[in-house]
Amino acid sequence: ATATPPDTTAPQEQSKLGDFGSLQIVRHFHMSWFALVMGWGGCALAINGFPAATEAGGTTKDVFNWIATVVWLWDVAYCVLFSLLLLARILWYPKEFWAMACRPGDFLFFGCVPMGIAVVGMGFPVFGPNIMSEHTAHLIALVIFWIDVVLCVVSMTLPPWLMITKHKYKFETFLATWLLPFVSCVVASALAGAIGEHLDTLSQQKHVMITGYILWGAGMLTAGTIIPVYICKLYLHGLPPAAAGNSV
Repeated sequence: ATATPPDTTAPQEQSKLGDFGSLQIVRHFHMSWFALVMGWGGCALAINGFPAATEAGGTTKDVFNWIATVVWLWDVAYCVLFSLLLLARILWYPKEFWAMACRPGDFLFFGCVPMGIAVVGMGFPVFGPNIMSEHTAHLIALVIFWIDVVLCVVSMTLPPWLMITKHKYKFETFLATWLLPFVSCVVASALAGAIGEHLDTLSQQKHVMITGYILWGAGMLTAGTIIPVYICKLYLHGLPPAAAGNSV
């Protein structure tokens, strides 16, 4: 009788699943995932500021605040996970990351990174005291703000430089995603306003608020030049394809 060869299907499938579950997720991570962080954080802030709950006060306000806190904590988990994945992709696959950065459109989503982190930072003065001391929450928010400032500087310089030197664009295919690297500064300036009043010293408040005004001015100045061009493009070439309709 002929011996039956061993069944190696299961180990191979497990190996493929293992590869997909580790390195492939890192390799295919995209910075647009930080838009999820922006959405969850904004949802938490909106729930906490729901007008009916704010006007009702008492138990109703507390319930909404704790619901928003849970949503915000979930958002913090997303932010930490995506930040680790982004760092892992940069460190483990630098050539592929640079190739992605040189593709038109992809690296514009770098602006989602500081925006997502800024929205998370806005939650610390509001929700942080529910799970930690106020001083700790405000200190973490301050650290996040300065990290976000650095990311905004990168967002305002590296993507535009790549757009000028590496990317090729046409006026008729111009999308609103051009705004992403620049509006990150506007969102970061909102973080400055959210944490400024909670800082301990007048010097800290002054530095944060001045930096916030600089970020706001830089973001509004650049975004204000892009929006008219985009509207002109809509006048001349109509709406973008359906697949890109969410960028309008």
